[in-house]
Amino acid sequence: MFKRLLGGAAPAGSSSTWSAIASRAVGMQQRRAFSVSQPLGVSAINFPKTSSKELDELLEKIRYDIILPSYLPALQRKRLHNRKYKAALEADPITMEIDGEKLRFYYRDLLKEMPNTKDLLRKVVALMKTPDDWAVLPRLLEGVCVQGKRKLKKDDYSKLVRKASLAGCVHTVLTCAREVKRTNFKLDNREVVTDLLANIQVEAVRADYSEEATNKALQRTERVMEMLEDENHQPKLKRGQTEAHIFPLYKEPIFLAARLHMAAALAVKHRGGVDEDGKVTKYAKELVTLWPENQGMSDLYKTDEHTGGKANAERLRHPAKMLITGAPVQNGMQLAAQVVDAELAKELRNRAQAVAKDVQAAWAQKPLREGSRMYEVYDKLINRELKSTASA
Repeated sequence: MFKRLLGGAAPAGSSSTWSAIASRAVGMQQRRAFSVSQPLGVSAINFPKTSSKELDELLEKIRYDIILPSYLPALQRKRLHNRKYKAALEADPITMEIDGEKLRFYYRDLLKEMPNTKDLLRKVVALMKTPDDWAVLPRLLEGVCVQGKRKLKKDDYSKLVRKASLAGCVHTVLTCAREVKRTNFKLDNREVVTDLLANIQVEAVRADYSEEATNKALQRTERVMEMLEDENHQPKLKRGQTEAHIFPLYKEPIFLAARLHMAAALAVKHRGGVDEDGKVTKYAKELVTLWPENQGMSDLYKTDEHTGGKANAERLRHPAKMLITGAPVQNGMQLAAQVVDAELAKELRNRAQAVAKDVQAAWAQKPLREGSRMYEVYDKLINRELKSTASA
C-alpha cells in the first residue's frame, strides 16, 4: 500500500491528507538512509594509552572527530556537514560499526565545530613527554594526514622534527619518514631536511662524540641521504616546472656535509684518524665537487637552487639557523681534513674558512642563549673543538 500511495494519484478531496502522508513517507526514507549500521571489514586506527589522561583524551578527540568519520562513504561524509540534514541527523544519526564498536555521527558545522588540525597537533606535541608518547606519532600522522586527508604545512613538519629532537626522539621522526606511504611524512623540503640532519648531529655532539652515539648518527645521516633519492620523497613539481628546475636534495652540499661530519668524527675520535672504510674520503670528494670554492653557506643560500625560493632562503639565513647548521658543517670539514690526503684537505679547509665567516657573523648578529641546548652544541663545536684543532 505504501508503494501504491507514493506512486499513485492523490485520492479526490483529500489533498491535505495525501501531503501529510507523503511528507511522513519521505521523512521515514530519509531517516532510514542515516540509520543503517555499516560494519567495516578493516580495523580503524586507534591509540594506545599514553603518559597522561589529558593526552589520551585529546587523541580520542582526534580519532572521533577526524579519523573515524573518514571511514564513512563519501555521500554520508557530505551529509554530516550539510545543514539541510541537521534535523534528520539529530533525530537519527549515521551509525557505523567498526571493531565491534557502534558509532553515531551527528551534524557538525565545518567552520564552527570541526577542530583545527594544526591546533590539535600543536596541543598533542606539547603533551608528549616520554618515548612511548612519541611512538604514537606515526599512527597519528597516518590517521590525520593519510586516512583523514588533512594537510600539514612544511613548517608543521619542521616543528615536529624540532620537538621530537628536544625529547630525544629523533628516531621516531625517521620512522615516520621511512614509512612515508603510511604517514605522508616526506623529506621533500630543504628546511625540514636541514632541521632533521642538524638534530641528528646534535645528539652525537651532546654525547661528546661517544662511539655509539657517533656511529648511530652516521647511520642515520646515511639513511636520510638514501631516502632523499627515494621517489616517494621527491618534491612535487609546480606548474610550469620540469625536473630540470629542481636541484636534487640528495646533492645538496649542506646535507652532504652533515654526513661527512659524522664519518669524520668517527674516524678522528675512534679510529685513530684512519679512514678504515674509505667513507671520509668518498664523502669529502662528493662534497667539494658540489660545494664551490671560496663559498660559504650564505653564498649558497643566495641562489634558489640551494634554498627552494625566497621564503625558504630567509628562514635558512636566519642567524640562529645559520649557527645551528653552520657549526656542525664547519667542524665536520675541519675533522675530515685531518683524515684525507693533503690536496683534498686543502679544499675542505677552503670551504670551512668560508663557513666560519658565516658562523661568526651569525653569532655577532644574534648569539644563542647561554644554557640552551643549541648553545651547548655551539660551545663544544666552536669554542672548544675548533680551538683545540687550531692549536694542534
